[in-house]
Amino acid sequence: MTWMKQTKDNTRVVGAKSVHEIYTLIDAAFAVHMDMRSHTGGLMSFIRGMIHCRSSKQKLNTKSSTDAGRS
Repeated sequence: MTWMKQTKDNTRVVGAKSVHEIYTLIDAAFAVHMDMRSHTGGLMSFIRGMIHCRSSKQKLNTKSSTDAGRS
């Protein structure tokens, strides 16, 4: 809440070279929670600023880091 209060007047900038070029980045972190579950995050962007982002704990346990990326 402190960060939100301190940055409420900051300007948010989203820009694009073209609306036909959208970039999607996805990553997974293996077994980072106490219950050995992995974490997944991703974002969509037009290069300058994010238009959507999400980060979440995976609902199932995986046996390897390569499985964590497919959940």
